[in-house]
Amino acid sequence: MNRPLWCVLGAVIIFVPISFADTVSLQDVNNFPELYAGFPVEVEQVTLDGRMKKDMGFYCLGIGAGGAAKERKARDREGYAAPFLNMERVTFVADALLAKKLLDEMEETKTYQVKIRCAVERIQEVGNVYWIARVSQIDFCASDGSITKTVRAEAPGERDAKGADTAKERSE
Repeated sequence: MNRPLWCVLGAVIIFVPISFADTVSLQDVNNFPELYAGFPVEVEQVTLDGRMKKDMGFYCLGIGAGGAAKERKARDREGYAAPFLNMERVTFVADALLAKKLLDEMEETKTYQVKIRCAVERIQEVGNVYWIARVSQIDFCASDGSITKTVRAEAPGERDAKGADTAKERSE
């Protein structure tokens, strides 16, 4: 067989399983963000800090690899995504509405066991390249792993419809 065909077959073997992957670890997303770019990703068994920072227009979330002891070890092994834009790791970001919903649900001093749905993408800001994970949904979990509450970002269509309704009400 010729070389180009082997390259195509190799790419299919590598990327097809990834494209259908539902759940990945925080460490995998941090280490290989380019493999998950453009695909919906679900990150399970992570913690969400109650604090959030706005950095260059993004609402950045503090995401950890698990429980308190595991968390401290994970921070040393790239298992933590800090709540600010970071060129070395993926930053999990929320839109303004999701950020407000999260602030209403959480206490700043607590960490929460969560499952996160997001889309990983590469952006360029102020001449620097960053990997971000745009969060679309956060499931708060109980200690047994069951989902106790779900917080979703609005779909773009929902936001446009609400904006049109608000504008219509103002004009009347």
